[in-house]
Amino acid sequence: MYRFRLPLVSAVCGFAITILAGCSANGNSAVFPATVQNSARALAASSTGSVFVSSQPFSGDAAIFAYPTTGNDPPPIEQITDGLTTPGGLDTDKAGNLFAANSSGGPNGADGFVAVYPPSSTDPATTLTIGVGGCNNVLVGPDGRLYVAESDGVVEFARGSSVPDRAIYTGHDTTATGLALDAASNLYVAFDTSTGGDIEEVGPGQEDGRKLHLVLRHPVGVAIDSFGNILVSDSSLGRSAIEVFPPGQRKPATKIRQKLVLPQYVRFAQNKHRLYVADADAHAVFEYTYPAGKLVRTISSELVRAYGVAVAGGM
Repeated sequence: MYRFRLPLVSAVCGFAITILAGCSANGNSAVFPATVQNSARALAASSTGSVFVSSQPFSGDAAIFAYPTTGNDPPPIEQITDGLTTPGGLDTDKAGNLFAANSSGGPNGADGFVAVYPPSSTDPATTLTIGVGGCNNVLVGPDGRLYVAESDGVVEFARGSSVPDRAIYTGHDTTATGLALDAASNLYVAFDTSTGGDIEEVGPGQEDGRKLHLVLRHPVGVAIDSFGNILVSDSSLGRSAIEVFPPGQRKPATKIRQKLVLPQYVRFAQNKHRLYVADADAHAVFEYTYPAGKLVRTISSELVRAYGVAVAGGM
């Protein structure tokens, strides 16, 4: 069986990490900046929380906007444009660092990269580039492990490391997008193909997973609720929905549809009672109660083509 293999560290065309200001260049690890307690982002995350959204306009600068976790359609409280080309999936770690996957336009001709922003800065302190495929999405695990979805699979990094130590191959002509971890640290990867898509479940520390063979049209984002149900943003114009699959079932038990046009990545708030969905064609993020699936808030100010969403602190 063909397996996706990590490039050798010595290979120039394989994996590279660019260290920018504010990051250690000693050895093979990049020390991500710690939380700066006086920064606006750190204060927002430690009190009421922040919602980060990536925006890709048809023309003009791409951006990441930060919003409060309360108030209907609030104006952004922070904007990031430096170091971005085509931002998609987003995530934050426990220290307040923001990770942004960009699917194209990496440094030195790389095809995609991950920009890492410390909580005190709108400039990236670290840029991770992978010479295999465009970076679509990122996920930071509870232990700080970084997962990057790209063409044909997922590349993983130990906390603070500049060298990937594991890769998961989802198959030829696939594009990995959604990433989620369950309570047992199983990784769920949403991937798309020319004929549909599926979810792959991968056990902790493993490189081979199993396809779940869910009935899907165009899966993009994935999330796992407190009961092990799999939520998938099935993005298809006219039929888009967040579909909820109970464990072991191939067909959804329920669907969330209200206001959705072309949903992309999804995130739960910390208590998993709020679900956030970025919708590219609606140019907005929708917040739903969960599991009821009731729309309670819309975020759209300044957004054009919303793709990624991450929630830091708060609920």
